[in-house]
Amino acid sequence: MRVKLTDLLDDLELDPELLPLPEAKRPTRARTERLVLQRLGISRRRVRSAGRTLLAAVIAALLSLAAVAGALGLLEISRADLGVTQPEKIPEYTEYEVTSEMDGARLVSSFCAGKRLIAYVDVPDVTAEMNRAYQEAMDTYGLSLWSCRAKPYSVWAEALTYDESLQTALLRVELYTYEALEPGEVTIELCFDSQENGHETAGEVFATVTVPVLPSEALQAAPELSVPSDFLKASAVIGSLTLDAGTLRLTLQAPTLDSYLNARGDGALDTLVKGYFGQDTENPTELDAQVAYRRSWNGALNELFADAALEFADGTQTPLSALFENSACFFSASLSETRDELGLYTFEAALSTPVALADVQAIEIAGQEIPFAD
Repeated sequence: MRVKLTDLLDDLELDPELLPLPEAKRPTRARTERLVLQRLGISRRRVRSAGRTLLAAVIAALLSLAAVAGALGLLEISRADLGVTQPEKIPEYTEYEVTSEMDGARLVSSFCAGKRLIAYVDVPDVTAEMNRAYQEAMDTYGLSLWSCRAKPYSVWAEALTYDESLQTALLRVELYTYEALEPGEVTIELCFDSQENGHETAGEVFATVTVPVLPSEALQAAPELSVPSDFLKASAVIGSLTLDAGTLRLTLQAPTLDSYLNARGDGALDTLVKGYFGQDTENPTELDAQVAYRRSWNGALNELFADAALEFADGTQTPLSALFENSACFFSASLSETRDELGLYTFEAALSTPVALADVQAIEIAGQEIPFAD
């Protein structure tokens, strides 16, 4: 039986137990001053008391200029990573002011829409040894040693850049939720794990950062569009479409699994499971059939949306295949909202690039133009 490891994750909803965390570590003013003096080539022994006031003013000015220049560079990196070229058109994307007085981890920018929250965080006091350990773990095991936490959500964090001279790392932190985030804020604890023989161990919490969650908009459509499945030899109907700035979501009404199997008579369950997973599948179960049935509809949606496109007010189109985050399999099932017993399935496709909803007029699927409601 051939089963992709990634397929096994489609039917899991993780709710990890979070452990108590140690106190946060913050960079000190003395350490910051020492680094600036080193960059200027000034020894503390050469600093005379009469010139200390002037030196303090110079250091403060340099820190202020460095903070502004550094912030601009980090914003450019975060925009490029998220694919934002016109931030003023995407209200779900926010950039934050950085001043020289800020201490600890600083929030550079964030994107929040529906169930998605992505934050770009500049983290201080990251040593070269830590960066090397991170790169080795990522290159060797695909493991991120930045194990950030934000109870009760699952979190993935990765380092986009590292500045050895300043000992800072820019992290992309993404939350995974089962329901749309409520307006308010989410507090993220920034933690770095050590690595021993390929296994991560509990690491030190560096700092916390609070990310605002603002209300997000969404466009709605009810296309009642037929979705054929060549594999199942059956059809389903798209009942609703929802597009927010970061996700395309739809509901699919299909025949229930029981009715599908009953219509095909004895041996239908074995035929379905072995046809999907492989003829060497032993002792197929009803759960196997349920998974094969749901994933077959997922595959049918991927085929239907291969040539779909968004239409904009200026008359241009953008293929959705160029926007979907997972280019190999656009959609995945939202298990918390799917009702297998009713044949009602909810599928979601994350977008790699945020969409300016104010410019979107319609979606074209299988040559049919479907306008979004105002």
